[in-house]
Amino acid sequence: MPYAAINGANIYYNVYGDDPSANHAPIVLIHGSTIDSHTDWDSIAPELARHYKVFTPDCRGHGRSNNPYMSYSFKELAEDVVEFVHAMGYERAHIIGHSNGGNVALVTLMEHPEIVQTCIPQAANAYVTRYLIEREPKVFDPDRVAREAPQWRDEMIQLHSEVNGPEYWRELLWLTMKEIISEPNYSPAELRVSRNQLSPSWAQRIPSTHQMSMPNISQTTSLTLNYGFPKKRDTTSIWNGVRNGSRKYWISWREKGNQEFPLVSIRGARAPRIETNE
Repeated sequence: MPYAAINGANIYYNVYGDDPSANHAPIVLIHGSTIDSHTDWDSIAPELARHYKVFTPDCRGHGRSNNPYMSYSFKELAEDVVEFVHAMGYERAHIIGHSNGGNVALVTLMEHPEIVQTCIPQAANAYVTRYLIEREPKVFDPDRVAREAPQWRDEMIQLHSEVNGPEYWRELLWLTMKEIISEPNYSPAELRVSRNQLSPSWAQRIPSTHQMSMPNISQTTSLTLNYGFPKKRDTTSIWNGVRNGSRKYWISWREKGNQEFPLVSIRGARAPRIETNE
């Protein structure tokens, strides 16, 4: 079982596929809260590995990865992603995250755009809403989970107890809830990622301003990444999310020219929207 020492944590990960070429960015799949990489990605990673090298790490404090500081923050997990990409020998990667893993993907894009080749947050939150503040403490209350959702409790014990202890699931719920009602909390202005914020090698691949449009995620549980390009509609990347807990989704990829662009479709979700500016 491969491990990597990342920012003080011992991070477990799996590898799928091979590098098609020396300059081919890999995919890093980031799982959702309270589960592990196998739960979220075992059925998806082999399909993506037909064309890309794919990494599926267990986030710190999840699965076989330890939690040395008993912490859980999206910024810390995003920093782990950065160091993980570098530890695997790459400058950039396609970052795909589901649920809270989508939050990590988004924070990675916002705080560390230089390592992001493309970013696909699935069922992520760009900002904290009153809905989340009112709902999440109830959902993640350990006593409620033990009483009303014992299967969820048992799943967490099964996934996390070997490394972090049999009662760790309670701490994980508490840490997760505190972060969800605090972060990420980007403003619309902050969600406009300009060309100047990206590394030179990354920026050269983007014809114009890279923008993100955020609907009311707390109600629609979906988000579309909108990319502005001049004149030619030769590049597009989109995603569409569904409610947390739905894992019936598939991912396909297409390439145009010498750039790589992910297409994500999730069963049961509304048809994804594509916007391009001419």
